Amino acid sequence: ITQQAEIEVWDCRCAAKDGQLKTANQQIETLQAQLQEMMHKWNESQLSLEATERHYNNIKNEFKQASDDCRHLRDALSLAEESKKELVKACSNMIRMNEE
Repeated sequence: ITQQAEIEVWDCRCAAKDGQLKTANQQIETLQAQLQEMMHKWNESQLSLEATERHYNNIKNEFKQASDDCRHLRDALSLAEESKKELVKACSNMIRMNEE
């Protein structure tokens, strides 16, 4: 093989490698764009998840407050019923004393 032919072979090989490199670079750029889009969607999902968790915690706290309020109302009702019994007892005693 003459030196000129050898140079031409190397030129062809370099051109082929250059084409492969360009193709690989294009594929890398495409994959990077896809990765960025996936990261963007993942970040949006994380924000949505955090908002949902905050909403859930708010509802949970409201439910706990409502539950506490109900317990306080039940306690107050029990006290009112006891007071009513005491009043009925006192009224019965007063009626009995008046009858005597």
